[in-house]
This record gives sequence, structure tokens and C-alpha cells, in this order.
Amino acid sequence: TWFMAASTMSQAIGEVRGGWSAMLRRFLNLALFSDASGLATAGVAITFESGEVHLLKARLGALLTDGDGFRLALQWRGAGSLKPCFRHCNVLKKDPAFGKPEGFEELDSCNFAAFRLVDQDELVTDVASIIEATRRRAEDPRSFAKGRLEQMCYITGLSVSVEGLLADARLHSHVDWAKVVYIDWVHTALQEGVLNVALTLFTQSCEEKLGIGWDRWEACLKHGWCFPDYGSKKAESLHRVFSQYRMSSDTSKDSYGKVRGNMSEMLGVYGLIRHIAETVIVDEQIALEKEAFLAACSVVDVLLDAKRGITTLRAAAQRLCDAAVHALTTLFA
Repeated sequence: TWFMAASTMSQAIGEVRGGWSAMLRRFLNLALFSDASGLATAGVAITFESGEVHLLKARLGALLTDGDGFRLALQWRGAGSLKPCFRHCNVLKKDPAFGKPEGFEELDSCNFAAFRLVDQDELVTDVASIIEATRRRAEDPRSFAKGRLEQMCYITGLSVSVEGLLADARLHSHVDWAKVVYIDWVHTALQEGVLNVALTLFTQSCEEKLGIGWDRWEACLKHGWCFPDYGSKKAESLHRVFSQYRMSSDTSKDSYGKVRGNMSEMLGVYGLIRHIAETVIVDEQIALEKEAFLAACSVVDVLLDAKRGITTLRAAAQRLCDAAVHALTTLFA
């Protein structure tokens, strides 16, 4: 069943102590543990045509959103911390100042088998420590330095409050948070994901080495294409991904020329740019950059095959692992 269980205004979220994390905590408790209608307590009675009545009960199996959704729900700091992955306890940000200790992997590592899921007890301990430190600092700022609290949040990747979701003891006893957190593939691969990075690096290389700037890409996508009637309006506007209006006003190396597009735009653009890269741009000067971009495209290919039922999930999982390793090694070579 797909339905909108709850909705709220962002202004209302800002007025609640603990924000969306506190609101989601309340919602999950009502949905799962209410004496009258909780899915984990009262359950749902299903009557079959034969007259038999079965009681179905459910537990929380998956939380699915984008990175910003988890930032709000889990009071998680994401990329702004030493540990930018909520699910894995031994994944560190790229190039940490103190180096990479034994048993830890950096964010761009392809050694997926070495990633370790966050232990629930350790997570509970981290949450309790930050809440206690916050309480002590609120009562007497001199008893707990602000810098020390900030360091704890930076190391754990959490900025939790006593009202937040992760502070709920009853939910902790029923939900292993590291196992129910999922980030959907369209955000991981498309919007602000791997494909954005690869396409940005590829187009920047084309401009630096071949003189092919954003104006050329925009003109190329704007004319000469024939799209199916279904979705043609969206397809005909894909050239706007390379519009100068989207070019960041920040001309620093990290921001200038960064490709920005929503999920739908990136899904449409990647096929068109790949066609151009494979058939038109054959200059050896950017052979490595093109290989990295095509490797990122292969990741999206596998995901689309699984989505469309062209391949089984089991087969797609192995293909995706291989494609991701190839994409990461070429992107960061």
C-alpha cells in the first residue's frame, strides 16, 4: 500500500523542539506501538473470503529517503563529520588529518567487504554521551567546553537532542537503525551523486583541453534531437542543465562548472552525453576522463536494468558491485 501517512509544513517543523526528528519519533511510536492500532502491538485483522480471520503484525523494516532527509530525521551530520556514513562505523571522510587507522576505510574505498555496520549498542552509547554532554553544558557552560562537545559531534557524526528519534529507548529495543536506513539509488547515483561528479569532471576536461564549454553542450542538446511524444517536453528542455544561469556565481575550483540537475534531468542527460562522448569526442587527450564518465554511466545502466526487470536483483547486485568498483577506481585515479 502506498499512501501519504502524514504531512506537515516546514514552518511547523521549525517550531518543534527536536524538529522533524522529534515528529518522526512520535509518528513511529503511534504507528507501531499504539495499544489500539499499533502495527507491532495491536496489528491488523485480515478477513479472507472463507471467513477466516488472521492477525497481521509488522515491524519497521526500512527508512528510505535522501541524505538530507536522514540528516533531519536522525540528527545526523553526514559529510560534515569524520564519519560521513551513518550505516558503517569504520568509514571515514576522504583524507582525514590523522591518516587512516588500521581497520578503517576512507569514503572512496572500493573494499566494500571491509565495511562494518554500526553496532546498535555503540550507537546508543554515542547518543547518550552527546545528550549528557549537551545537558551538562546547558546547566554550566564552564563544566563542559563548547569545543569538546563539537568534537564529540564531529567524531560520531551525530548532533542529537533528547527529543530526537535516536534518543527513544523503546524504538532502540525494536529497531536496529543501521539495518533499516536505506538511501535510494536515484540520489546516490543521479542527483548530487556519482553521475554528477563524473559528468562535471568530464565537461570540465573538455573545456580545459578541447575548448568545449557549456555553451557548446547546451547548443548540442538544444537542437537536432527527435524524442518520443511521451515525455518529449521534458526531454526538449534537458539542454537547460548546461545553461549559464545554472553556473555557480562562486568561481572557485570546487564550484565553478559543477553540473547540477534533478533526478529526471540527469537520467535523461546521461544517455545523450554518453552518445556524444562515444561517437563524437574521440580525442586521446581526455581518454581517461571519458573512461571515468562512461564507468559512471555503467552504474546507472545496471540500476535501470534492475528497475525494469531486465535482470534479477541477485544478478544486478553483483554487476552493481563490479560497476561501482570500476567507477570509483577510474574517477579517483
